[in-house]
Amino acid sequence: MAAMNYNPDGSRTDLAAALDSRAIALLAFSHPLMKAPLLVYVEDREDEPFWKELFSCIKDRYSDIHVTTLKDRAAQYAAEVDAQGNSLYAKGKDALMKVNGLGANKVVAVDRDLDGIITNYHVYSDRIKNDPYVISTTYYAIENHIVYPQAVNAYMQRMMGGGHDYTADYSEQLERYNDVLNLLLPSMLAAYEHSKTTITEVEYSIDSMARDLKPLNDKESMPQYSACKASLVGRCDYLHAKYASEYDSIICRLIESGKYPIDLWKVVQGHALFAFVQCYMHRYVKPAYEVAVNAIKVRNADNKRRISKEIQELNITMFGRYRNANSCIDSMMYDNPVIDFADDGIAKIIHKIESIH
Repeated sequence: MAAMNYNPDGSRTDLAAALDSRAIALLAFSHPLMKAPLLVYVEDREDEPFWKELFSCIKDRYSDIHVTTLKDRAAQYAAEVDAQGNSLYAKGKDALMKVNGLGANKVVAVDRDLDGIITNYHVYSDRIKNDPYVISTTYYAIENHIVYPQAVNAYMQRMMGGGHDYTADYSEQLERYNDVLNLLLPSMLAAYEHSKTTITEVEYSIDSMARDLKPLNDKESMPQYSACKASLVGRCDYLHAKYASEYDSIICRLIESGKYPIDLWKVVQGHALFAFVQCYMHRYVKPAYEVAVNAIKVRNADNKRRISKEIQELNITMFGRYRNANSCIDSMMYDNPVIDFADDGIAKIIHKIESIH
């Protein structure tokens, strides 16, 4: 028998090793409110807070919504197996798409990646769009949702106080970043499209593009967008010419999805975009913190103990439990993500969640 903590009071419910939606639904017969739990598998632990927030829109339908990773579940109970009966221990999207027994009480939530943009990007690409029990992000990954302009403004105000609105400034930087992506991203996607349709190795990959975008990730100064674009023109011209037919097809798909020309940042790899946003935040937080520390030192020049105490208090005020800028900026957005419900991509995810039945 496999144990699974579904219940809000922390009690365990024993389920058969072959855990499926129908088995979970049977728990309603033993629940005083005649509700069964919902099990949601996500790719990794850092994804859990984001999906917990979104699935809360249907919390009244279930006795509990349990968001967990497949790796954590399998490591403890080895309950999930693929179609061949092999235990699923791995985390990540590929493993989740092998989970059996999905239904109204058991779903998976994954990043969309390039499914829907690249032909046959995965063998399960059609399921991402059509399976009602496979919930995906609307953009490339959760990172692309949690760095929406209003969200980034909220993160900045957590650290810097609420006296300044960073939305317009960050939006301007995102537009300039998007301008670089206009040159680079369609070329990368065209190379991927060619590799998938001709079964050849991709010439210009996601990792290649991430390396080319690194000059924009400068923590100390504003990125040199024009210089970065100029350095990429030759490569992009070459890729555009080599994959002309694929390029035109990709542009059409990006337009159809509403991502071209001004929202390509929603399609860029999540971690690459996240690195850009982290650097943006560092450029404001670091000097503000240094000014505050210097003021403390001047104010308490003859009292080292007081200096140490006030700096500790400053760290707590600005960075909370993270205690320093690096760990706060690196972790805060995953641990306590801001969901901008004005984001039409979030609205689409919630619509699919609300359609689970």
